[in-house]
Amino acid sequence: MSERTVIARSIGSRAARALRPGTTGCVLACFPRVCDLVSDEGAVIALADGGAEKGPLTVLLGPGPAGGLIEGLPPGTGFQVGKGELRLTPSSLSRVRVDLSGAACWESRLHWEALQPRHQQIRSNAGLVSRTVRKAQGIGSGLRWERRLNQASEAILKAQCAGDWNAMRAAVRDLCGLGEGLTPQGDDWLAGWLQGTRLSESPGHIGWASGALGALVLDVASERTTVLSRAYLECAAAGEAPESWHLLLSQMAQDPVDERALDGATRRILSHGATSGRAMLEGFLAGLGSGLLPRPPIRGEKTLSIAME
Repeated sequence: MSERTVIARSIGSRAARALRPGTTGCVLACFPRVCDLVSDEGAVIALADGGAEKGPLTVLLGPGPAGGLIEGLPPGTGFQVGKGELRLTPSSLSRVRVDLSGAACWESRLHWEALQPRHQQIRSNAGLVSRTVRKAQGIGSGLRWERRLNQASEAILKAQCAGDWNAMRAAVRDLCGLGEGLTPQGDDWLAGWLQGTRLSESPGHIGWASGALGALVLDVASERTTVLSRAYLECAAAGEAPESWHLLLSQMAQDPVDERALDGATRRILSHGATSGRAMLEGFLAGLGSGLLPRPPIRGEKTLSIAME
């Protein structure tokens, strides 16, 4: 069997941690110019060709015929990670070797310590982002879910403001996995919401409440959504995001703001999927504007055993 090699030029920090020598797994799904892998330990890695953006889970492949190599891999194709390489072994096609040795590691965690002191500026520019989201056209697929999405997200925000963890868990359960595709709209909203709430925390306490909210979301997601969607929720819960979100928040933090640049950064996220970018932006804006955050339950409290059982 012949073998063809493709060069990786960038690797997200979460993907880098997952691709330790000796790691094995298989192809989860393939799309045009992207191939999603899942390790035997449950970590998701995305092999992406060409113009894809950097992300926590993404291995960006260099120019060349990479897209054709990864698109043709059937689900279930095995892979194994060696020192500086990843080998895919389809049963009937040429083997594919991904050379990881020269890939630059990209840090996907947002710079929360620098962003949080700019929270008021970011929040004041949220109206410009919201305006672009409202004006965007052609992002209407999945509208049959809109009513349920709105009801569940409103219930989450109400429970969040009241500090009612039982009600919040019930609302998260209604929203998680709601929608279509490998990353349902409800999960995208939750991912954005987790990022927005993190920015709403007090200086010096970044992750204090959002960490507990993230744990709750992931606990629910473990039985409510897809493998790929849960992986993206794990990134959001850890404060990690794709390159486009780094750009958006850096633009929102500017004073004075460059409205044209902010509009472009927002539209870049809106272009993600049929509804994913829009849902995540809506969740982010909701979390950013929520203001009040519930106190995370303390170990041993009755509310914790109810919320996390």
